[in-house]
Amino acid sequence: MNRFLTALCTGLLLLGCNRASEGPFRLTDLQVNQMTTPLGIDEAEPRFSWKMESGRYAQRQSAFRIVVTDAATGGQVWVSDPHPSDVSVGVIYAGSPLQPRTRYNWELTVWNAGADSVKTASWPARRWLTG
Repeated sequence: MNRFLTALCTGLLLLGCNRASEGPFRLTDLQVNQMTTPLGIDEAEPRFSWKMESGRYAQRQSAFRIVVTDAATGGQVWVSDPHPSDVSVGVIYAGSPLQPRTRYNWELTVWNAGADSVKTASWPARRWLTG
């Protein structure tokens, strides 16, 4: 019986170590106006959404930062300050006016309560085209 308990505890410990090595969390389902790669958005203030997933217990978002760039020039059109918030649905664009028929990329950094952060790549999956 002691060998069984020792083996069980060792297995659970190793499983916990493997989870920790995956990183604190990951960002999924990044969307603009509830679409993954929208085309022809006519809104002056599109809305951003994402999900934070983790294998660790009780992970939560404590802040986020969004950077939007013009895909053709690479110029930044909006850089939000790190915003202390757990909101991850319907975050409203607050940058320079968006131009028609222009492709934009966006990149997201999210912090958890332990001050760990994860940053997405801005291209190619995080882009949209205005109408």
